[in-house]
Amino acid sequence: MKRLLDSFLKDIRKSIGQVESLHDHLKHAYSSNFGEDELDRLIAHYSSPVGEKDAGMKKSAAIEYNKMWTAQFMNQYKARVEKLFQVVALVVRGKGKQGA
Repeated sequence: MKRLLDSFLKDIRKSIGQVESLHDHLKHAYSSNFGEDELDRLIAHYSSPVGEKDAGMKKSAAIEYNKMWTAQFMNQYKARVEKLFQVVALVVRGKGKQGA
């Protein structure tokens, strides 16, 4: 049981560690593709009504991306979680029989 749990947790940590946050991705993308003057113009753009609308659209897209990633993550580990609970239930039942 310990081996199964350790393996499960190791897989989760590995998967989570491979995912770059959206914030980190955007920070890297902007800093490597825009100069200081361009960033100043972008700030001015996002301070305008059209820029605010654009930022709202990007926020919505980021929320949808997060929902898709979460669903994919949950589907990937659903079978393992179910198996883990089955093993835990067997162990608990076995300990209950020993105490009877």
